[in-house]
Formats: sequence, structure tokens, C-alpha cells
Amino acid sequence: MANETTYSLISSLIDPIREGALWYAERNFIMPRLVTLFSDRGGFSTRTASAYKESDAPTQLNETTDMTPTQFDRVALHTLTPVEKGKQFIITDRRIETDTENVIADAARDIGYTMGKDIETTVLGLFSSLTGGIYGSESSDMSLSMLVAAKARLQKASIPGPYITVLDTYQYLDLWNSFTDMSKPAPLSIRDLAMTNYYVSQIADFVVVVSSLVPRVAVQ
Repeated sequence: MANETTYSLISSLIDPIREGALWYAERNFIMPRLVTLFSDRGGFSTRTASAYKESDAPTQLNETTDMTPTQFDRVALHTLTPVEKGKQFIITDRRIETDTENVIADAARDIGYTMGKDIETTVLGLFSSLTGGIYGSESSDMSLSMLVAAKARLQKASIPGPYITVLDTYQYLDLWNSFTDMSKPAPLSIRDLAMTNYYVSQIADFVVVVSSLVPRVAVQ
């Protein structure tokens, strides 16, 4: 019969699929966990992050100096514009009853992966708009010295930490090779971790995360 699929018939399936999709996306993608969620506004209003800018230098005073007050205002750092996207997964009662695999789990995995990958790719694509500076080039090997240079520039610009290093899988491979190369200096503890676990989640005071979706551009 036509038009028989109503919310009342599928409502019991929605929550398990939704929760499963969120669980899958949270545990398989990194950027949603690293991005700060601004809750100052609701709905589709644009979120704006701001900070106080450095005001004028102090004035050297004489006995009769007439000072001019400085207006202390916040300046916009960046804006986030919410968007809404959807993913459709068709489930029939026949498939639920006869599918040897768990179709509900399949739906949660499919939606979680496709939506999570879209979010991950979109957020990582914003890296190219950063203006902190560039170290190396797309064809050069990643090195610990580049990470240290980036941190020095952030600190010089008075950008507060903590700092999180997001690397492509091949960029991290460059670091791993330098850790395990016995001809290069590296702490024995780092070598042990790299040889045992491959991924080293913290180098010095850098938190390191790796994603295969990082765009292949110069390090910024």
C-alpha cells in the first residue's frame, strides 16, 4: 500500500540509528572533538568569536599631561556559519526481517561515516585560510623542527595554547621515521613508544592527532 511509511511506524528505529551514527562519527573522526562549540546563539545564526585587541602603549606623564582615553573594544576573530545537511537510508520491514546482517547497525555506520567524513573534510579544508605562516612545502618532509617553529610563531603572536598538531598520515610517517632512525637524536622513550604503538599522541608538549583527510598543502 502506498504512503504507509509514517513517523509512527519508524519512530522506534530513529533513536538507535541516530545514536549509533553519532557514536561512529565521534570515534572515527577527529575534528568534531577538537573544534570549540560556540553556544552563544541558537538556530542558524552566525557564531562570532572575538577577543580584546592590544590597546595603545602607556603614555609617559609630565605634571601637566592631558591624557586621551582609549576605547577598549573587542574585535572579531572569525565567524562560523551553521549549515544543515541530510543523509537518507532506506529500510524496509522485509529487509529488517530477512537481512542476515543488522540493517540498523548498517544504517548507523553508513550515516555516521558519510556525515562524519563530510564534516571532517569541511573543517580540515579551512586550514588553508589560516594566516599564521608557512613552513616547508608540499614536497618537503615533515619534521619536528617545523612543529617547534610553528609553536614559536604562535607564542610570539601571543596566541594562547594548548596547541594541537593535526597531521596527514604521510606527514606523521616522516616524524615516525625520524624517531626510529638510530642515526638521529631522539629520546629513548619516544623511540620505544613509536616502535610499540606507531602513533605517539604527545611529542614534547604537542598533542598529535592524525587524519587521512588532511589536505596536502604546505604546513601552516
